[in-house]
Amino acid sequence: MWFSAEKNRPSQKRVKRLSGGVRREIQRHKLDDIRFFVLSSGKTGSATLENSFTKHVMHSHTNGYFQEIHPKIQTLSIQEVLENSRIEFGRPPFVLTSIREPVFRAISSFFQNIETHMELKQELLVDLPVQRFVERFLEIFDGFEEYQTHHELPLMGGIDIMKEEFDRNRGYGFYENQSVRLLVLRFDRISSWPATIRDHLYADELEYFRFAPLNVSEDKWYSDIYAQFKEQVRIPGELFNRKMELHEELMHHFFSDEDIAGFHEKYNRIVNR
Repeated sequence: MWFSAEKNRPSQKRVKRLSGGVRREIQRHKLDDIRFFVLSSGKTGSATLENSFTKHVMHSHTNGYFQEIHPKIQTLSIQEVLENSRIEFGRPPFVLTSIREPVFRAISSFFQNIETHMELKQELLVDLPVQRFVERFLEIFDGFEEYQTHHELPLMGGIDIMKEEFDRNRGYGFYENQSVRLLVLRFDRISSWPATIRDHLYADELEYFRFAPLNVSEDKWYSDIYAQFKEQVRIPGELFNRKMELHEELMHHFFSDEDIAGFHEKYNRIVNR
């Protein structure tokens, strides 16, 4: 079912109360004022989404990641923080997630964690030939960055976006239930994000939003290496095909045939078919 935002009107439905102990734990860790939740896979623009809210925002990839970055609150889940937000503000919290095609997402993620993948510090990496980066990337490409946050969204907010209609032409989907208001964006439409996000915020939430891109590869210390890497890398066809087969359902759900053809034009530059 397709939902439209009813802006400026909080949810009137009664919600299940969290236990006093859970609410105290949320307050103790200063998570009781969260209104905006960026729950998205890595390298899908999630850092930009978080950076675009001036306050009241929480960013995580999965429940496991949430507990990893908050090791002192292993007893809490994202779902509980979502429920607390709904109680505090009297409306379903605003959740944002982004979808990105898998190949360039993998490349971007590889460079985001380049010191870990290459097992060298930055000062040693800058002098390495680009072919060393290419070789290491191909070693780990098969099975690399396969987690997708949207698989956990049904547990967090009760909406399975793979079972909901998605308007591929518009390039985003908005869904709402008693628990969350969920905006699903596409990374390749990032230029339209500011207007799309504003259109789905309540009037009293707009003051906290100002679009502010962050974590852009071209601005990183490895930007020159990254550019040369994309010129030199050639992914074997067998590895590429396995990657695309694994993400076939995702690609056809969120992207039109024309969109996918456009991606393949870019893939032709980096894949040995």
